[in-house]
Amino acid sequence: MKKGEDFLSEAKEDYLETILMLSKDGSPVRLVDIAKAHGVSKATVSNALAELGKNGYIAYEKYRPVYLTKKGAEIARRTLGKHELLIKFLTVNLGVSAGEAAEAACKMEHAIGANIAFKLAKFMESLARGMRAGEKNKTAFATLKSEDKKSARKK
Repeated sequence: MKKGEDFLSEAKEDYLETILMLSKDGSPVRLVDIAKAHGVSKATVSNALAELGKNGYIAYEKYRPVYLTKKGAEIARRTLGKHELLIKFLTVNLGVSAGEAAEAACKMEHAIGANIAFKLAKFMESLARGMRAGEKNKTAFATLKSEDKKSARKK
């Protein structure tokens, strides 16, 4: 873990990300909606939210709607940003299907830090601009896509 980064389990980061996505314009989120989004019981969500509340990531009282605190919103936005970046990279640059990319991004977003996400975003920008280094990588990605299609046909 890098200095200055909060450590939360993948599940807790996912709860914060879900709260962010469910709260429109800072509106409160109901526990039942979080449980439905994750396909888990209300009791499971309640336990996780109690811990997130105790640690200052959300404003939480039992049987009340949930709000992200500034600290929780920051982590949720960072996690969601990595998720969206990874989906874009996987679909646009590697030709992965949207569903497969979304599933992989959910796992990968927790494994990469802010520095890697930043560098990946810069790399993608260079590809989009067609910079010289990016052209070499586009060729490599085209080769990967071609090989992936060939292996899929063999199966």
